[in-house]
Amino acid sequence: ASPLLRKDMEASIPDETMDIWMRESLAANLPVGRNTTLRMLELGTGPNTASLAEQFPEAEIITLEHDEGKYHRHQEDLAIYPHVSCLHAPLDVGLRWYDLSHVPAGPYDFLVVNGPPRSCGSNYRSTAQCLLPWLSENAVILLASADMFTVNAWTENGYAILQQGESFVALRRTVDCQTQETESHATLADLAAKTFVISLPDREDRRKALMENWGRSKLYGRLEKQTRRPLAETGETHCPPVQWIDGIRCAAEDIAWTEMKGMEAYGDKQKLKGDYVIGAVGCKRAGIAALRAFIASGAATALICEDDSHWMIDAEKVIARALQEVPADWDLLYFSAIQKSPYVAVSPFWMRITGARMTSAIVWKRETAMSLLPELEACDCEWDLFLQRQHATLHAYAMRPMPAYQAASFSDILGYHTQVANR
Repeated sequence: ASPLLRKDMEASIPDETMDIWMRESLAANLPVGRNTTLRMLELGTGPNTASLAEQFPEAEIITLEHDEGKYHRHQEDLAIYPHVSCLHAPLDVGLRWYDLSHVPAGPYDFLVVNGPPRSCGSNYRSTAQCLLPWLSENAVILLASADMFTVNAWTENGYAILQQGESFVALRRTVDCQTQETESHATLADLAAKTFVISLPDREDRRKALMENWGRSKLYGRLEKQTRRPLAETGETHCPPVQWIDGIRCAAEDIAWTEMKGMEAYGDKQKLKGDYVIGAVGCKRAGIAALRAFIASGAATALICEDDSHWMIDAEKVIARALQEVPADWDLLYFSAIQKSPYVAVSPFWMRITGARMTSAIVWKRETAMSLLPELEACDCEWDLFLQRQHATLHAYAMRPMPAYQAASFSDILGYHTQVANR
């Protein structure tokens, strides 16, 4: 076996001291007096799952497995315990963390962090901090194979150590533990008061495809009601509350050197062969026009999309849950992004962006737009690169899993058909 595999195999070997603590001390430390069923969440199905099931026959136990083969095996083994649900939760490519879109929300009274595997890299289990909003008051955490970085992250967030063994640490949440403040919204229309879509006037194909996609997605209540019939039958080219922002085609002689001198195309000879620079300037100018229209509208928030942005078929399910835990300090919310530097999970459905590209679907705050617009107007690079450079100081977040993507179509910037992956 490879060194990484050997480490994962060693991590799966039961720790006798952990097993003893779970059998003798866990029940006494779990929250009492709630008059509800105990709820437990285990990240990474392991040898302790059956022990938990037998010790707590009245509890609701959910265990996650990222590997599909192991998931099917564990599902069969755990079938004799009706109160245990084994769920397949693949690892998110950007975070190396579980896809929680099909996992029931908290509160959970006991969290076992027995995954993901060590092969995910250093501090590979510290991302479990994102589950803070799903933990009940005085919840107990069991960290298997935890390093000091991970342990310290929990103690700094108000958790006291109950017990330490050879390869585990048990902690309990204190009453005064502070969790990340969140905002709750019912629908996307609640979050974004206005919707602006950037589109070239002659790209009717994109406008039609976008409206049909939004009509099918059922994620935007007001749009859904107005797109029940195909556009070909209604003769409409758009549906309120969408405000179209005309895309801009630039003439080469009208572009100032100060608009383009910092573009990445100068390091990519393939892009320099075409009209990338001209198209990118036009895209940036259209983005500026969209921000101006947003500010002029007086709205507090707005979704600004590009006409080749589409939503996943089941996007409304993910979005409906994620809108219950929007970070209160947000400046920008991305529904589609390309990772350029690590994401930091802050809740089960949101991650902090430290550097990402793509402007196909972003929710803006008015204050953010007013602050960044003068700098965007003066910048000399692509506007998604401009935003990437702002992420170090902004509170920019991306939903996960990402519900939007760039649809395959002919790009007026690159001059060929393309589709860019969210990751």
